[in-house]
Amino acid sequence: MEEPSTKKQRFDGEDVEEEAEFDLDEDTKAEEEAEAKAKTEEEQKEREEEEKVAKLTVRLKGIPFEGVTEADIAAFFEDCEIEDEGIFIAPLTRVAYVQFKDESSVKAALGKGHSFQGRSISITPAKPFHRTKDIGVAAAAEHFSEAPFSADSHVIQVRFLPYWTTEDRVMEFYKDFEVLAIHMVWDHVGRTTFNAFLEFATEEEQKKALEQVKKVDERGKSFLFEREKFEKMLTMLNPSLPIDDAIIIKMVRLPQSVTEDDIRAFFNGITLTGIFLTKNYSDKCTGTGFVSVEDYEDAFKALGKTGGSIGVGVSDGKVIKTTQTIVLFPSSKGEVLATLPSKFLGFRRTTQSSGGYRGYRGRGGYQYRGYKRGRGGYRGGRRNNKRQTVSKEVLDAEMDSYRGDGQPVTPGEDMVTEE
Repeated sequence: MEEPSTKKQRFDGEDVEEEAEFDLDEDTKAEEEAEAKAKTEEEQKEREEEEKVAKLTVRLKGIPFEGVTEADIAAFFEDCEIEDEGIFIAPLTRVAYVQFKDESSVKAALGKGHSFQGRSISITPAKPFHRTKDIGVAAAAEHFSEAPFSADSHVIQVRFLPYWTTEDRVMEFYKDFEVLAIHMVWDHVGRTTFNAFLEFATEEEQKKALEQVKKVDERGKSFLFEREKFEKMLTMLNPSLPIDDAIIIKMVRLPQSVTEDDIRAFFNGITLTGIFLTKNYSDKCTGTGFVSVEDYEDAFKALGKTGGSIGVGVSDGKVIKTTQTIVLFPSSKGEVLATLPSKFLGFRRTTQSSGGYRGYRGRGGYQYRGYKRGRGGYRGGRRNNKRQTVSKEVLDAEMDSYRGDGQPVTPGEDMVTEE
């Protein structure tokens, strides 16, 4: 017979273990009961307030990674009454929330066309606590560490945590240990998971934590994490991005064994100001990467290489060519910063067995349907196997749109598209 569950649902919807009860004297018991009652009443009040706000709030998913302002969203809902400070754009996630003053405005917002700056978005009713939790993640993400706290610390990785898990929640499970620092990494693209990396002063303390804390919030599991890999991870997730007006180009369908030298050889004759390869736990490329160039001329040359095959490594003095074609298209710094941790944590795209590359969809992800660009984002579509080039006029319009100076570009025969 299955044992009854010891879990209960917290006021914000999360399942947590019930605390064990101990024999207490009457005064202490009465005091704790009063505190528990006050806490329950406070949580109930908070939930009621969250539900009230959620009824007047909509969620936008699929906006560009960067370049979207509160004024842009307010203009999109110009026929609706928006609450003061009612717009929140969740950084790196392509998600935004808009709170309205009345239900008629919510109804009008949900009935709007789902095209924002030339790309498809979804507009749905918000759920209680979702906006509040996204605000918390955004605040925490601003303080991501660029280096280990200690030069000789010992590290534990806690995997499989829900996306909205907080630092305080993780530390509840390690309050009896000497934790030097905690580093949090979110899957901003998939919005499905979160990892925590904890530094301990000694190997003994690290082992005690591994042995005594088996799970964090039921889902989280702890693992020993190599110190060298930890340092490389922090460096990779904190790239030294180029100057503000640099142009970012995304590469997809890269071989797993590709190196930065291979990328430079592929773009031979083009000045690259940065190379950023997405890697997984095994330090292997996940098939996606980014390069940055300084000007339109180099961007024009770079995008003209879409459909080409990249050379990887050397065998008997010869460069090995891959059989798959590399697809290139404009991107943004925001997408670089969002994609690096998401790929590291294992967010995967879905592919189709025929028709070539289709891009990936996921919770908070994106899909390609006909090439259009809004500010800092993109849409793409299927392409044939023939190599396509880009005219300078189209590229100029494309980059103007990318920087927020123009309107989305209409697809044309001379435009680079994606499979």
